[in-house]
Amino acid sequence: MIIIGEHLFSQDFGGQRLWMSVGWGLSAVLVGRLVDLANRDTILQDFSVAFNVMLAALLADFVTLGYVEVRNEFSIIYDMVFF
Repeated sequence: MIIIGEHLFSQDFGGQRLWMSVGWGLSAVLVGRLVDLANRDTILQDFSVAFNVMLAALLADFVTLGYVEVRNEFSIIYDMVFF
């Protein structure tokens, strides 16, 4: 897996931001629809469906992060502070 870091201002970074925004928008619509379907016959809204989807996405994120190659911590902190 390739994480865009050193080529921050390349065209790849814009594409990555584009697809993150598209994914966020689609997930918001889909999870909202799931919440509506789960609360079809109730007066009060129960958002546990949204929390469960968030938990699944968080677990998937942790699994994905296991495959990312990370440089040493000093270099990352140095890059964040001093560019």
